Amino acid sequence: MTGTNERREVFRRYGDRRRALMLSIHEILFDQLPGEARDHNLLDEICGDFCTDGAVLVRKLTEKGTPDSVTLLASAGDWDGVQSGDIFEGEGIEALLSAQEDAQGAVALSRFRRTSLINDNAWEQLWQNDLGKPATGLLSVDLKPSEASPSLIWLILNGASREWSSHDRQLLEEAADLLSRAADKVVQEDSK
Repeated sequence: MTGTNERREVFRRYGDRRRALMLSIHEILFDQLPGEARDHNLLDEICGDFCTDGAVLVRKLTEKGTPDSVTLLASAGDWDGVQSGDIFEGEGIEALLSAQEDAQGAVALSRFRRTSLINDNAWEQLWQNDLGKPATGLLSVDLKPSEASPSLIWLILNGASREWSSHDRQLLEEAADLLSRAADKVVQEDSK
């Protein structure tokens, strides 16, 4: 072995990029025990592939009589100041969760291309402070396991805007499906 890393960081074809990311996710799932450290490593790999500033795994809090909010399970990238257990709430989070429920897959948002799905006040709150720190771009996808608690992955940009391609959305949806299956497997093994 020469000690050099043979992995290309930028792939010319989507198929090559997809294979590399899915292989990396599979390796982490098989080689590491479930928990926050593994979740961090999975998010770090996804964050690196999508070239985002940060990635977070959050779970929706579903207490009756409370506004929609989420709790942070794990984070990766440049998202200083957030810790596992932190709660993100506010009008912007409520609007984002509502938009995610209505979507059939990944939700792509850019602060500079406002959507009519979210009112002006919620839009500003989302980007200013509801995500834990100011942000400019977001790609959100549901994890919908059968037995484990549902959660979401948010890929976050904090200094640039970006048009998320259909391949970006499709790849994150595929990764979310795999992580949903892995979450169900953890629940099944814990119940034995």
